[in-house]
Amino acid sequence: MQKEDLLRMQEVDVRKVDREKLTDIHDIIIEETDTLEKKRQSFLEQTRNPYVVKAGEYVLKLSFAECEKTLEDRIAEYIQNQAKAHI
Repeated sequence: MQKEDLLRMQEVDVRKVDREKLTDIHDIIIEETDTLEKKRQSFLEQTRNPYVVKAGEYVLKLSFAECEKTLEDRIAEYIQNQAKAHI
């Protein structure tokens, strides 16, 4: 995924997004045995837009503070935290 693609995805207006095309965060399945890179790729493929997802009837727009961590770092943290929650 190119930086330009991520910037375009980040700019999506949640008021105009088609809810039917969004992935429900509860439907995302990450294989615990996959490598971190495969987990990241799976998350990106399943969400189609890592910045906009739905949770039930709600549309969620994710954003990240300006810092040294990348989107990939944040996704990895999310996945690791989810794995810990299920142990």
